[in-house]
Amino acid sequence: IKAAMLAVGTGQDSVQLPIGVPSLRCQWVPLADGGRYLNMRLQYDSAHLFGENFAMADVDSIGFSQEQLKVVRELRSLPGGMRVFSGPVNQGKTTTLRVMLNRRMVETNFDRKFDLIEDPPEGGVVGATQIGVSASVKEEQRERSFAEVMRSALRLDPDIVMLGEIRDMQTAKFAFRLALSGRQIYTTIHVYSAIAIPRRLRDIGIEPYLIYDPHLLTGMFCQRLLRGMCQHCRVPIKQAPMELGPDYLDLARRVRTGLALMDARRIKADPKQPPIDRLVEPDMSQIYVANPDGCAKCYKGRSGRTVCAEVASADLKLMNLLESNKLVEAEEYWLSPWGLNGVTMAWHALEKIRRGEVSPNDAESEVGPMARERDVAEVEQRLGVWS
Repeated sequence: IKAAMLAVGTGQDSVQLPIGVPSLRCQWVPLADGGRYLNMRLQYDSAHLFGENFAMADVDSIGFSQEQLKVVRELRSLPGGMRVFSGPVNQGKTTTLRVMLNRRMVETNFDRKFDLIEDPPEGGVVGATQIGVSASVKEEQRERSFAEVMRSALRLDPDIVMLGEIRDMQTAKFAFRLALSGRQIYTTIHVYSAIAIPRRLRDIGIEPYLIYDPHLLTGMFCQRLLRGMCQHCRVPIKQAPMELGPDYLDLARRVRTGLALMDARRIKADPKQPPIDRLVEPDMSQIYVANPDGCAKCYKGRSGRTVCAEVASADLKLMNLLESNKLVEAEEYWLSPWGLNGVTMAWHALEKIRRGEVSPNDAESEVGPMARERDVAEVEQRLGVWS
């Protein structure tokens, strides 16, 4: 198993990369038949993604909602604490971090000392000092170098630190040590949802008194990337069962159920009234599905990508519920309009579906079914069968 970082003009054999792609990461493993399986991740230049004025971009430019943007700005303004970004590999976490951090430097007039500590380095932030460990050296040497960088980081006296990834007990303890000293910390971890981040940190071995302190772990994020839908050849969802096949009828029923249940839970009504009693027919007039045949302006009905995200701002009640392992109550408090008024990735995907930005089947491939069969049956019992 091997890994490498390739960049323009580096090494004995210089490589030519597309415009806007300064480097790429490679990971390959041997196959049973004697071949190799290679995965390459392209690192895009910020100016290529967002234009020359990229430092002014904020997370709404990559797909975060306006409600999420407000929470992000509040978290960014807090002087200390950790903001942890989660999600699978290759789902845009590093891009989101760089958008946030470039914006943070603009907001502070570039007067903060900012260190990027990454293994390997994946691109910079304006005004930041980048400290990297090359992916091309041996694993033992990289681990020693990374440990030394972490030990010396406090002596560099940074105001903001981005630690590329929490991979083990050592990097997790280092991140919390920096947060305890009052620094503003940004990092990533691999876990399936925002409010599951504390559980993953406990699994690594961090003490609960650190994890569940909302002054230390201040913000929790999770995201995935959804394929954008071509606006030129998309098919209205009401026509899809006739034009594309009968499976699209079940897809439409799940979307309708998901929207109805989401809207019912997000209404700020009597909290004693069950959400199922507040159901109303959702507007599906702007919902479309991708045309698998595509057109001259897209690839199989898709064009571009957008973020589907969760943002949770930690407070004492949420952390107490998570520490007590009351996961259902914690999620209810996070999502309730009487609580933190949060949004799951599935809900964020539903809003993008409602606006005709993404195809429902693409969203389901990333975040799961928009509704379960028993929910579909209950909604149809109350609202009638969708047609």
